[in-house]
Formats: sequence, C-alpha cells, structure tokens
Amino acid sequence: MEVWVGAHWHRLVSRMADRSHAAHAVALGTVQLPVEMLYRAAGGAPGVRVVPAAAARIGGPRSWLQRLAGSGQRAPVSQLDGEVLALPPVIALFDDAALNRDLYLWLAALAAVHVPAHAPAHPAGVDWLQANAAATAAALQCCPGLVPRWQRLLAAHLAQRPLPGRLAPSAALAEARVQAALRGQATMAHHAPLQPTDVAPVWLWLEALPLAASPGLAADADADAAPPAASRSGPQPQADLARRRTRRATPPSGRAPMLLPSKSESITTFGE
Repeated sequence: MEVWVGAHWHRLVSRMADRSHAAHAVALGTVQLPVEMLYRAAGGAPGVRVVPAAAARIGGPRSWLQRLAGSGQRAPVSQLDGEVLALPPVIALFDDAALNRDLYLWLAALAAVHVPAHAPAHPAGVDWLQANAAATAAALQCCPGLVPRWQRLLAAHLAQRPLPGRLAPSAALAEARVQAALRGQATMAHHAPLQPTDVAPVWLWLEALPLAASPGLAADADADAAPPAASRSGPQPQADLARRRTRRATPPSGRAPMLLPSKSESITTFGE
C-alpha cells in the first residue's frame, strides 16, 4: 500500500512540476525532413545527421515543486559536432504548436551557420554566448524569411526566462548577459566566459562541441558509437538513435567476478 501511494504521489508531484505544454508538443520525427532540408539549404555540412538529443545536465533556478519532484536537473538540449546535429526529441516549450515547430526550423538554420567558440575562425576569448550571438546574426542574414518567426520565438522565450532580480548576484549577471545577447545587444566581453550550465537552458541556442577533443577520446567515441555488425543492416529503435555522451570506461580486471581468489596456503594446510 505504501509503495502504491508513493508511486502515485511521485507521479502527481512530477506532473505538477512539469512546465511543458504536452497538448501542443511537436516531435522531431514529424519535422525531420524539413529540418534537414533547411540545414542543407542554409549551408550546413552534408555529412551531418539529425538525431534526437539525450538528456544532459542543465542549470538555472528550480521551483520548489521541481525540487520536491527531483526534476529540472536534466533535459535534452541541442548540440552540434562534426557529425551530428542533436535536437530535442520533442519540443513542448510553448503553448502554440506552430512555435514549437518553428523552433526546430530555427535551430536547423542556426546550426548551419554556427562556428564553435573554440574554432580557429573565432578570435581568442569568444565563448558559448558570443558564438551563439554571432550565429544568430548570421542565420537571420542567411535566412531573412525566418525573421518574423525568430521575433515570435524570442518574445515567447524571453517571457519564460528567469527574472535577474530574483537570482543571486552571480546568476543574475549571467542571466542579464544572456538576455542582452538574445535581444541583439552588445555582449560584455570583459566578463568571464559563460558555460551553458551557468544559466537556465537557452532553447534558441545550441552548444557546439569540438570535432575531436583528443585522438584517444575520438577513437573511444567512434568505437563506442559503432553498432554491432549483426545489427547494422537492420533498422534501429528510436531510443537507440539518441545522441549520448561518451566517456572512457575502466578496463576490466580480467578476473571472472564469480570466482573466489586462490588460497594457496589453505591448499598446503589441507595437504599436510
């Protein structure tokens, strides 16, 4: 009985803490073709695949309901690397399905012109915020037809963002910088670089990952990402298509886990 009550209580609190608009949700699968076409038309790399993003750690304040439910700590955020454009599998941020669909198209155009902050094309000191501000200006110039949609997305997203006056001083400064950059105002370059987890998710931006952080890590990621030979020819489940972060795995010890260590002194005692 206690387990049943606890499960229902958790579902109730999680539903109350959920800020999404499920009735107006748009799935990536329904817009994947136009997203890919817009990405290519805007100048995106031909070999990049569009896949669902996996949940990653996010920043920003959480409501007391989210803290009670243990939610608001991870979400599928948009990421771009040399091979993959990972977008949220479902977008339900706004109470308008047209806006949720437009966000997919905007992210495709943004990714097509995005230059990572660590790339040689950017001067030293450019961070995630400045790279996205530059990509936003480039996307609006490359795709002028998206300007009205961008303006509606910007107004709706700014209305959802935290108020800097209600945040701690450091978080308030970071949020004020993000909102100024979203509005197209000059960024404060003399401040420390911002990371995506320093603020609440900026759903109109993306995080560009390095093409290969190091040869060893790149080799590990390729090896982990390669599917078994027996399953390459068949269709993969939708859950397996999500972009996941890779990490080095601890090499196995080589000892079978169910075998007890050898006690040679005990054998000698029994023999005696």
